[in-house]
Amino acid sequence: MQRTCIEDADYVDSGWNPPPLPERLLTNILRLSNHWEITEGQEYAILFLGQQVLHPAHRLEVSRMYEIEVWVKPAFEALVRMELRHVSMEDVNRIGFTMYVILAKAHKAIDNRRKLIAAVPPAMSFLESF
Repeated sequence: MQRTCIEDADYVDSGWNPPPLPERLLTNILRLSNHWEITEGQEYAILFLGQQVLHPAHRLEVSRMYEIEVWVKPAFEALVRMELRHVSMEDVNRIGFTMYVILAKAHKAIDNRRKLIAAVPPAMSFLESF
């Protein structure tokens, strides 16, 4: 197996890690790597973008643009946990109107389920044993 020059460097074994690249630079690397079909660049950008804290709407946008399927569910779940009033117009523009409608319907369904659960008292079968 051929070793790359980065593997031969002394600092790799010393536990030193390079500082994280800015999110914008990683997104540009992903965009260009995707355009030119550079698999290593895509994997690099996805790996390090995955380690960064991104707003769920931004993560969903990037995941849909570059087909990063493992990011879709966690990003959408994070958006569902947010209150709709905290979803800005910029977020809506990022995820698209159709996805926003799906998000609003999910919020409404969860809210309806919560109200139904709150309205129906739990069974009290344990009292029968006394």
